[in-house]
Amino acid sequence: ALAEESILNFIVSGLFTCLSLFSSGQTPEVNYASPIDLTSFERPPVYTGDFYKTTAQETNPRFVQFSSDGTSMFILGTSSTVREYNLITPFSIASGVTVGESQPVGAFGGLFFNYEGDRMFIVDGAATDQVIAYNLSTNYTLSSAIQADTYDLSAQTTSPFGVRFNLEGTKMYVVGSGENSIFTYTMGTPYDISNASPAGAETLDVSGKVSNPRDLTFNADGSKLFVMNSTDDNIIQYALTVPFDLSTATHEGSFSIQGQESNGAGLTFDPQGQKLFTVSEPFVFLRLPLEVNC
Repeated sequence: ALAEESILNFIVSGLFTCLSLFSSGQTPEVNYASPIDLTSFERPPVYTGDFYKTTAQETNPRFVQFSSDGTSMFILGTSSTVREYNLITPFSIASGVTVGESQPVGAFGGLFFNYEGDRMFIVDGAATDQVIAYNLSTNYTLSSAIQADTYDLSAQTTSPFGVRFNLEGTKMYVVGSGENSIFTYTMGTPYDISNASPAGAETLDVSGKVSNPRDLTFNADGSKLFVMNSTDDNIIQYALTVPFDLSTATHEGSFSIQGQESNGAGLTFDPQGQKLFTVSEPFVFLRLPLEVNC
């Protein structure tokens, strides 16, 4: 019912541009668009009615990631355990989901896998204010994870949440929730956080736009940054004139997830930017961008 209402509301919102079509007795065609622009009136993300409830394994999920082929979904929650869910259809969470492996990691502040799936990163914002790196000898296989490196974030933030990297793995980004900032770190060796250094000039102050940032992600080419605002249950969008360079960020707008969710935490896209996944306990929700062809 929620999905039907969302799609209906979307169609109604486009009536002003479709009057001539309706007057001729035709019906607007609703298609899935690509890629997502959260600030677009023409093709806003619409909740599809697809969700996955994690209560049987994790009562308080916080972050979600997928394998690059979309056949595995990974959830990190307040149990400080990463859990794998196997998907029969890539990036489809509505049905055919089975529980896979789990791996205790001792923290629940953020989750990220590199594209190959041989590196996993966890944020510990409760005890040590660190990013913790794991090597996976078998790609995306949690049972093969071995802790490798850590990086102390306390000089920049004492309330870290969320972690992401650029495409090359030479920049790491962490949310400083208490500081209302996104911090950038550079690395000489891709994904090697042991030699990371703060890039102060690329710190993004999100205060005034976000009151409680919890996670971040980029679009595929790094020209858009998205920040989850947990207090207001919306996602803030920035445009980057230089890909993955936060010093070039310009605020573009926000997108509300209220109505289905409260206390939004994690967010991620599929590689094509056609599917937006958000986490709000105890659910993972899917949204797709729609467009009305008039």
